[in-house]
Amino acid sequence: MAAYSTGTIDVKCGTKIIVGNGTAFLANVAVNATLYIKWHKTIFTVQSVDSNTQITLRETLPGPVGNTVHGVTYEIGTDQFTPTIRLPMIGRHMVNSHELVTRNWRAIDNEMPKPS
Repeated sequence: MAAYSTGTIDVKCGTKIIVGNGTAFLANVAVNATLYIKWHKTIFTVQSVDSNTQITLRETLPGPVGNTVHGVTYEIGTDQFTPTIRLPMIGRHMVNSHELVTRNWRAIDNEMPKPS
């Protein structure tokens, strides 16, 4: 799996916004890519790539609202599993990959034709 991890990110709990430091998100990150926050050991999905230094997630970042952690290491999957339904790849370092597998299976199930 190819991954993007240049620079660091700032994580503000209670929001969906990730701020990058030394990042180039526009050229390296796609909508529906997976973001793995290493210290948090959690996987999130990219909802939008807003600029080279900001992305918006689908999920709200957990933790005490307003707390910000600076200089966080991260990994963003840059390969898409199935372009038609945009399932992200699961990296070998992604600790909570079972959550992503479950989410992917549900997305696949939703795309499958239903019996008549």
